[in-house]
Amino acid sequence: MAQKKNNLESLKLELVDLEEKKSSLESQKREDDSRRFDDGGGCQRCDGRGWVVTWDTLDSMSGCYAEYGDCPEESCNPQIRILSGFKPRFSKYDRQRGTEWRPIYSADEQTSLNDLTTRICEVHSEIRSQEIRWAPEKGKLARVVSEGRGPKARRTPVGVEGLIVRLFTNEWGTTKTILLDADGKKWWPNIKYIEVIDPDPDTSVWEELDRKRLPSSCHPKEEDGSCCSYPHNDWSRALDAIQSGIRAERCEGKRNDLCDDAHVARREKGFCHKG
Repeated sequence: MAQKKNNLESLKLELVDLEEKKSSLESQKREDDSRRFDDGGGCQRCDGRGWVVTWDTLDSMSGCYAEYGDCPEESCNPQIRILSGFKPRFSKYDRQRGTEWRPIYSADEQTSLNDLTTRICEVHSEIRSQEIRWAPEKGKLARVVSEGRGPKARRTPVGVEGLIVRLFTNEWGTTKTILLDADGKKWWPNIKYIEVIDPDPDTSVWEELDRKRLPSSCHPKEEDGSCCSYPHNDWSRALDAIQSGIRAERCEGKRNDLCDDAHVARREKGFCHKG
């Protein structure tokens, strides 16, 4: 069976690389500003802010009740603070006083940062799309990658491939799947032990299995589908009906005049495509 490419791992590696590059650029700017602060003789008591916290309470984690005073260092004056700038730090008191450190990038650095940020957002979106595309769902082709636990006789062998025809949660809260392999055999692996290998497979093999399994009366006799039956291409729905114990019976004659109770019941459930 042909396996389509899942590039989820490559996207995750790309995301890690992009975030490392962005973090490196931001770290380098913090180091440059810290060096500039030290070279300019910045005040180590107030970190170039000109004020210090004199009192605060634990009643508020935001620091909104804090009280402040001027920096007591004699060498701390407006001229020095202008020369040194703010020392890079992250403090709730800076948010209250409006003295947060903000990096100033050059034009080239800002362009690189913007490109990295944009690409990171795009990769996040692509990863989410890939996760949805390759998540186990009905109608996708999957392979068993782990036997799991439990009695060996009831385990699904590793390497079994099949079409997911149903997902359900058992009485123990375990999400399981029903896999139908190309030979028509059913398997019941835990959803944790399978991986999707084709999210949009060619289902002709399983359609043929269903045609062999269904009674002949389950297929339209006329081209216009006047016989009470399952739709030609709705093999999955027909399989669900069989699993639920519903059997289609051909309606002889006019579809409304001679329909029996079984026909009406099937029509109400949506399995008869003629009114």
